[in-house]
Amino acid sequence: MAYRFGAWSPADVPYDNLLNTRFPWLFVLFFGFFPAVSEESLFRMFAIPFLHKLVRYLPVAVVLAAFIWGFGHAGYPQQPFYIRGVEVGIGGVALGFVMLRWGILPTLVWHYSLDAGYTALLLVRSHNLYFRLSGAASAGIVVLPLLVALVAYWWRGGFEPEGGLLNADEGARWKNRRKRRRWGVLRVRLPPWNTGRSPIGCAWRLSRSSRPVCSAC
Repeated sequence: MAYRFGAWSPADVPYDNLLNTRFPWLFVLFFGFFPAVSEESLFRMFAIPFLHKLVRYLPVAVVLAAFIWGFGHAGYPQQPFYIRGVEVGIGGVALGFVMLRWGILPTLVWHYSLDAGYTALLLVRSHNLYFRLSGAASAGIVVLPLLVALVAYWWRGGFEPEGGLLNADEGARWKNRRKRRRWGVLRVRLPPWNTGRSPIGCAWRLSRSSRPVCSAC
């Protein structure tokens, strides 16, 4: 999009200050982690439900949240001034629908991978082996859960069944537990009505049987 509309930004070498540290991978980790968590929490997890309550139409809420997030990136030196907000906002629309369909984890992984990836480019392109390994490891650390899942899939011959892993299943179990507790309390309170020769006890027994079950009846 930038090339199509003749956008311009200065050619510089970003994040060159990370070369002055003994642990450049820390810079990559934190620069990927903090923006991913803060922005996805604010502009996806919070903004979309909040705007949905205001505008009462989910697609509009997704678009508004996306372009608010997009124009939050418009402070970089570039021309025309709006180009960054437009291109990032369009990507935010796609991310919003991804979150609604698959949850927040895919957008977190994407955001971390993107930020950590272009932050680590300077290290990966270095001639220093330590810098190259640091950049590749810190930017690619998000792949570790995928590797663990693939090894587990190969070792067990398949993935875990979905039963019991979904939030809906957890909610159903909680409702059933509350139901059992409620009826359990009723079972504890019922025996006094069913003991002795009280009228309530006799009436309850008569409703359960066609024959009298006590001498008083």
